[in-house]
Amino acid sequence: MDLEHIAQEFEDCGSLDISLRTNLMLQIEAVEGYLKSTLVGVVDNRFVVIAMPRSNIRIDHSLFIDKQIIVRYLNRGALHGFQSQIIDTITKPLPLMFISYPKVVSRQDIRRHKRVDCFLPSSAELSGQESNGAIINISRGGCLFVANKPRGNGLSALDQGSKLGLSFALLEGRAPGQARAVVRSHNIKRDMVLLGLEFEEIDPSIQQAIEAFVRTVDQYCSISVE
Repeated sequence: MDLEHIAQEFEDCGSLDISLRTNLMLQIEAVEGYLKSTLVGVVDNRFVVIAMPRSNIRIDHSLFIDKQIIVRYLNRGALHGFQSQIIDTITKPLPLMFISYPKVVSRQDIRRHKRVDCFLPSSAELSGQESNGAIINISRGGCLFVANKPRGNGLSALDQGSKLGLSFALLEGRAPGQARAVVRSHNIKRDMVLLGLEFEEIDPSIQQAIEAFVRTVDQYCSISVE
């Protein structure tokens, strides 16, 4: 359970890329198996606060203090992992665990296709009704489409497996490409609908253009400015 071991498994990404309430999978020194938890907060890059790990057996959490811990979680289609040390635990007002801020965070992309963040004005067509929105990340195999939550049915009533038409242009001034897509994830946040889409019917030339777009964006994002 050493840092070199997990560093060999994953590509080092150097920073803690995580959102509040992210589900965590933990391995704690001298404890068999995996424990589940969630992220509560991060304090000034000094320590990380997580919910007390859940277990089917009764554990004296005070025994965790100073133990080594490995934390793994999914974020943006990638598996992240880091090694830390348990600083302290409390039970009131909430059962929480405090762990040291990681020196190294490692990342392994588990998506089939490279995906990049973007903002591409687009529209989705469902049962003859069109909803304008934007693609906020894209890959050769699919994208994340976001739009205002419509009144009544429509995008907000879709289920996983539903199909729709998608129109978008990778570059301003170019004719929009067309694709048929299937809904793989569906979330509503405030007044927005977020659809994780997998391309089902798409012209090969559009897929090639997407691949070129992804490569270009990825190359520019990897440039460090000193």
